[in-house]
Amino acid sequence: MSAIPSRIELWERSMASLSDSVFLDLLKNFIGKVPTPFHRPQLVKQLTTLFSSEDFITRVEVSLSESDCRLLTGCAILGCATQDELCSLLIDEYPYAAIQQNVVNLEERLLLVPDPESIGSRPSLMLNPLLMQRLLSKSLAIGHLLGFPAEGDSPLSWHADKRIVRALASLHMHASLGNLERSERLLASRHAKSIFGAEDARSVERLLLYNRLLFVSDIVVPNGKNVRVSTERLQMVLNEDEKSLGRRLFSTLLQHIHPQDRQRYEREVQIFYETFHQLLAYAWEDDPLVLKKICTIASHRSALAIGNMDEFIRLLRVTGVWKHGRDGDAEDSAVTLRPTLDSDLTISFTGDVQPVGNKDILHCISVVRKVDVVTSYEISKPTILRAFDLGLSASHILAYLEGLTHTTPASLNDLIRHWEAEFGAITIYDGILVKTDERLGRIIKVLPAVQSHIIRIIEDTLFLMARSTEQQWREILGATGVLILPSSISEHTFPQSSQPPSVTLDTPQPPIRELRMLLGDLGAQTKMLQTEQGDRLQRELRSLIDAKRLQKAQKEELVARLERKLILTASQIDATVGRTQTLEASGFDFQGKLNLCKAAVNSSVDLLELHMLEPDGGTHVLLTEVKEFIRDSKEAAIRVRVLPNGEERVILIDKVFRVRKLRRSIFFQA
Repeated sequence: MSAIPSRIELWERSMASLSDSVFLDLLKNFIGKVPTPFHRPQLVKQLTTLFSSEDFITRVEVSLSESDCRLLTGCAILGCATQDELCSLLIDEYPYAAIQQNVVNLEERLLLVPDPESIGSRPSLMLNPLLMQRLLSKSLAIGHLLGFPAEGDSPLSWHADKRIVRALASLHMHASLGNLERSERLLASRHAKSIFGAEDARSVERLLLYNRLLFVSDIVVPNGKNVRVSTERLQMVLNEDEKSLGRRLFSTLLQHIHPQDRQRYEREVQIFYETFHQLLAYAWEDDPLVLKKICTIASHRSALAIGNMDEFIRLLRVTGVWKHGRDGDAEDSAVTLRPTLDSDLTISFTGDVQPVGNKDILHCISVVRKVDVVTSYEISKPTILRAFDLGLSASHILAYLEGLTHTTPASLNDLIRHWEAEFGAITIYDGILVKTDERLGRIIKVLPAVQSHIIRIIEDTLFLMARSTEQQWREILGATGVLILPSSISEHTFPQSSQPPSVTLDTPQPPIRELRMLLGDLGAQTKMLQTEQGDRLQRELRSLIDAKRLQKAQKEELVARLERKLILTASQIDATVGRTQTLEASGFDFQGKLNLCKAAVNSSVDLLELHMLEPDGGTHVLLTEVKEFIRDSKEAAIRVRVLPNGEERVILIDKVFRVRKLRRSIFFQA
């Protein structure tokens, strides 16, 4: 494993990735005009010294705006990000052109710099390594992206309900819901309202998600037109903590909205959920914009693309149960009704039931009747017979009921044992019939290691062996002198049971550990912007500019750079720096607009901000790449690609009120 580069090494590599022209333009702003020939490593050291100066760092901090902090926080959480990825975090709150130019401004100020690891493949930005720890600890907070809590607010958590899993398993066992399609139809039409109290579409959709979880986790396995329920798989899921069950539910939702190869994307889904879960702890309200930011970050950090993010967020809000921390505390302190067994053989309780002797078999011995504030299950002869069919004995069932309710009527004891006697009138074995010669038959009868694998000795040379442990008893028999046992004679090939995807993340993956550390540095509390100090600094620098004897154009240029926060110290007030003001043309300056449009055709560095007139007199703004200039005898037009959606349009220049020429990026070209 390669060593993690130091912050200075990372900074130097980032600066080394810049072209000479870009590097010298940046130096002119921060250090002044550089005579040629120049010694680049020495100049980088001068920049390093400047960005390590306590006075300069303080000036950087007071110059930060709210949008600066939001973008820098987003970049910190993403780790490194392209311009488009950064802009996507705020695209629902600001005009795209404003966000994109804010990112460019942060590049100009060297608060965002190129990530040297991404050069040439996926050009990305990262926080200035020299400033990162200071910004994280003093200026940036997760609240800049997800909102700061008000007094008394508690974070959200994504709640998974084991009661629904158990109840649905009970219905599949005792009510024959059938395959996924049929069970969804029956749940929506018959059971959703009567059992689960689901009257609205949101509650029904959530119930169907839990039902899909049973199929995805191979708890309910299709078997022709019917299904079989794996009690072992179900027990494992019911033994999981709420977070692990939530991960299963989340994985099921991801697969529903964006089907993937489960084995191939298992790690990505795990990282996605862990990232989502950690960030959700800093969210304070069920806001779709906040959830979209969290999922966008999780998608980036896990490299798991979500095909339709808006639909995913909709389903997430529909199927998720958002629980505030203080609400959970209230639930824990509420009076609960422990499981009681009524005379009509109904078991009622509030909350959830705990396993008895590490076993949870309530769904095996009874059918669910209600899941609400009070949950109830009903024991009947068919449910007990089904439990016997699953391999449970009367002793197991009675011991469970005694441990669950602490009281079992003698009449129920007698009834269950009577049903067991009826059930035992016919025995159907599922095993493998093994026929041997007399010598080997005698050996099998007395061989201790094989006795636990024999279901029944039919004759001296006929043995019914367990199918589930076939490999083990084959090895035991092979050791007796039969070197290779023959294959089973059968018309059918029994498929191996598929293993459901594991959703337990025993050891945190590196992206998750890094995020935990980063969130610890960022914190959730408000870090006040020092706007008063920033305003005072601006006034001081403006006074120094006004005091200089400069030509009008030079002074306008300095003021423009000051407004863009490119000037933070008196030494940066230098009239020799070239013109950097935004070029624009508007109103009746048709020729100016024409010239800007022509100059931007197929440019790798320039974008045009077009202010379009509306019929009601208003305007709307488009950020565009110009692909073609079109001119005929009557009018001129441009064919553009509108950012960020990529829509192509042909726009008459006469319809454009204002044209502004903007830079795509300081560091990267298209």
